[in-house]
Amino acid sequence: MTCLAPNPTLNVLTRDAARSLPYLPPARRSEPAELVAQQNALATQPSLLRLVDELPVPAAVLNPQRQVVHENASLRELLRPGSVSLLGLRLGEAAGCRRATDRPSGCGTSEHCHLCGLGRSLSDLAQTGETVTGECRIAGQAGDSPVVFDLRARASRMPEPLGERFDLVVLEDISAAKRREALEQMFFHDVLNTLSGLDGYMQFWDELSDDEHRQLAPVIRRLTRQAVDEVVSQRDLSRAEAGELDVHPAPVAVGRLLEEICVAFQHGPFGEGKQVRFTLAAEDGPALSTDPVLLRRVVGNLVKNALEASAEGQTVIVRWAPESRRISVHNETVMPPHVRSQVFQRSFSTKGAGRGVGTHSVRLLTQSLRGTVDFVSAPGLGTTFRVTLPPSLIEAAETGRQQGSGVVPQLEQAL
Repeated sequence: MTCLAPNPTLNVLTRDAARSLPYLPPARRSEPAELVAQQNALATQPSLLRLVDELPVPAAVLNPQRQVVHENASLRELLRPGSVSLLGLRLGEAAGCRRATDRPSGCGTSEHCHLCGLGRSLSDLAQTGETVTGECRIAGQAGDSPVVFDLRARASRMPEPLGERFDLVVLEDISAAKRREALEQMFFHDVLNTLSGLDGYMQFWDELSDDEHRQLAPVIRRLTRQAVDEVVSQRDLSRAEAGELDVHPAPVAVGRLLEEICVAFQHGPFGEGKQVRFTLAAEDGPALSTDPVLLRRVVGNLVKNALEASAEGQTVIVRWAPESRRISVHNETVMPPHVRSQVFQRSFSTKGAGRGVGTHSVRLLTQSLRGTVDFVSAPGLGTTFRVTLPPSLIEAAETGRQQGSGVVPQLEQAL
């Protein structure tokens, strides 16, 4: 009897250990007749297939071209509910990955696939034969609805009873854990920004005159209030895990709010040696109906990221265009292509593990405000993030409900 139980002597190649390996896309696809022959070869090992079928987690047997030749019911239920078979599909295709159709050769062959944890794990396994574990995030489509999978994939070489090479991929759905982690990281990320600004003022408090105390007191009160608001906002974000995100619309003078944010960052630790400038494209228009706490977090994250990307002496420009209801945050640095392609992903960061929260939270919270966020980054232009808001959060939310797209589906798409 062939057994797939883990071998304690088997080398496990983590993604960190395999970074030096090149990414090798699958060279071709198996023809239908070849797939049938591979299925027949596996069928001679019923005990092995029964073990795959009875695994309590999603699992698939792949051929050297990364196509499914056998899968268990858990995998079908996860990636493509209601399907009878995934035969011949690659896992990204089964999940509806948006990149799987970039090239005629399918999943694993686009210019973005080398960034996919699953694709890299299978590439490393093909080159080394050693078990590889990696995490991946697949943004796909199920009919007309977007769907996002956060998965931990363990890819192993199977025994070769008939001289055929097959790989076993076992998937763990880590979406809920990633969502909780993202909410917690957003909270610590944002509240530390506020407290850092407050701490920057308090470090010099004893050295200031009474007049300076009176001038700074409103700023300190505002930062303290902001810290409290962010704790409350984190509570509301946690409630989103239960199916509904609370937002609190109020009339907001956006120009004044942006100017306050710029002043706070200019005098905080992130603004040291750099300039933060606010410009108004035209006369400030009427107040928008939006959530001021969430909007402050969105813009604050963008300004902080821009300052971190800027060199000493450079200027971050925050601009408000009332006629188009667009906020832009510009810095002079250009992002390299591999950074641009992953900007809004939850866990991606150029600053190390666990730091990829700022732009992800911007996207998540902007969608909660019923707005949109995008960016441009090019030589000679620098990098500009742009947030566009509706005139009324209440009216935009009502329109979304009438169209059947509430806040929760939008959050799921962002996550």
